[in-house]
Amino acid sequence: MTVVAADPFGVLVRNNTELCFAGAADAVAGFALGSHLEVGGEGRSAVVRLTVAPKPKAAGPAQAFTIATVNGREGQLKIAAGDVLRAQLYDFVTKTCNVEQ
Repeated sequence: MTVVAADPFGVLVRNNTELCFAGAADAVAGFALGSHLEVGGEGRSAVVRLTVAPKPKAAGPAQAFTIATVNGREGQLKIAAGDVLRAQLYDFVTKTCNVEQ
């Protein structure tokens, strides 16, 4: 017996696409986020360093992502963010969003 799973929101297709894209990216380079957020002097901009190494690198659970093109394919590449960076990102966004314009 074959049972077809309903996927009204396209989750299965999206997950398959993301996993295939991540595999293609890992085949050509390793990607890692820096460990700290660099906040600009005005407090409204910030930089996270992204290291790209020309060899596969093991990654932990995905906590952040960037849009990238690998071998002509575009997709979201999920990149692990450490606890310190993740906390800094949440703090920065919270503070920036609460500033009156």
